[in-house]
Amino acid sequence: SNPKVLTLSHKQRKKMSWTDYTAHLRANNATDAAGILSSEDGTLVAGDNFQVSTYQVEIPTDDDKGTRKVDVNESANVLQVMKEGKCTSPAGMRIGGIKWQIVMTDTETGTVYLKKNKGGACLVKTNKTIVFGSWSEEQKIEGKGCPQNPGDCNKVTEGLAKILKDAGY
Repeated sequence: SNPKVLTLSHKQRKKMSWTDYTAHLRANNATDAAGILSSEDGTLVAGDNFQVSTYQVEIPTDDDKGTRKVDVNESANVLQVMKEGKCTSPAGMRIGGIKWQIVMTDTETGTVYLKKNKGGACLVKTNKTIVFGSWSEEQKIEGKGCPQNPGDCNKVTEGLAKILKDAGY
């Protein structure tokens, strides 16, 4: 069976916490990780197998003869990619300690699609939040027996973003 897009009444939505929403994204193991961030400052509101941090990484020097340390601010990365469709950090686009490649941005829907080795992610901006869902082909979807995939991950992530947007978030 396909992952279900969450449909809730207004009364049900009022009773749900942010953690309930991320748990929905992880239901049936359709996503590998799920998060909801503030679109104002990028702070993590709720996460399931997901976090955003600041840290340093070593990257090759411009002459490729050594390495240098650069600061990573994952919240700033998310905010920049949602606003500009790109990440200018010298360390590249990093979220959840993982380096991602930006595959496509859709400014009309506020959606960004990311790729990593054997997986990918979807970021969707709502009025006040940014919803994150990722998939890994090494994880199986419960009840389907098939690996996680971008179609199922995007469907539940975009579906939750629509619910939040419609509720004013």
